[in-house]
Amino acid sequence: MIPVTPLIILGLLFFKPLPLYVLTMLGITVSSISVYYLSGFMNLDTILDNKYKKQVTKTKLALKKSELPIIISWSAFPFLPTDIICYACGALRIDIKKLVLGVLIGEGITSGLYIFLGHYLLQYAHITL
Repeated sequence: MIPVTPLIILGLLFFKPLPLYVLTMLGITVSSISVYYLSGFMNLDTILDNKYKKQVTKTKLALKKSELPIIISWSAFPFLPTDIICYACGALRIDIKKLVLGVLIGEGITSGLYIFLGHYLLQYAHITL
């Protein structure tokens, strides 16, 4: 539930890039799976279906057509909270494997850029790591 970007920036000061990347992706995976199952536990599918029938149907159709591309795109976009797509996938009963794969690809690209580019920029600025 905490945005990963500030943690990555802080982590750059204490970890080398590869271990930071692995730890970040592990944390994102655990968080995504937790949010996915939490939405099921809270019966969000029933609540959303009762309250927003039209929107839920539209979202289900869009996700069924292009589950993986939507999950990847959402996860890769820096200003969209990944937790929302995890909640949606849990509530709509999207396959957990597709969710995890999509989040790992999308967040993997973004986190990788932040970590490896950030490390390079810190080295270029001669900040000791």
